[in-house]
Amino acid sequence: MKIGFIGAGRAGVSLGNYFKASGLEVAGYFSKNYPAASAFNFKKYKDIASLASSADLIFIATPDDQIPPVWAELKKQPLKGKIICHLSGAKTSAIFKGIEKTGAAGFSTHPLFVFNNYKTPLKKVYFTVEGN
Repeated sequence: MKIGFIGAGRAGVSLGNYFKASGLEVAGYFSKNYPAASAFNFKKYKDIASLASSADLIFIATPDDQIPPVWAELKKQPLKGKIICHLSGAKTSAIFKGIEKTGAAGFSTHPLFVFNNYKTPLKKVYFTVEGN
């Protein structure tokens, strides 16, 4: 399973590093800015469509107010069989309106952890998961 991220901030890059160190395949990142993702040699995608076609599990790791416009763009892509997650602790999976029509599954996945920087070591972190 290839894991992709939309948003290359502290949480997204820390999770990507954790997944990579755990032997999982990180497809890469789509983001407006890539300083952290670049520092760790993750692939950078030029648009959401390219990332969506390369990833099976997609984390939306953006500020909460950016989740709806990101979802609006993402749901235009072929998503059948994919898993879409966001990292907001304040939003539920209901933010993925119309996901059932895409054939994807949507989740709110929130790490119970504070990401202080891009190199935050993740060893024992608990998550809340809510969705279909």
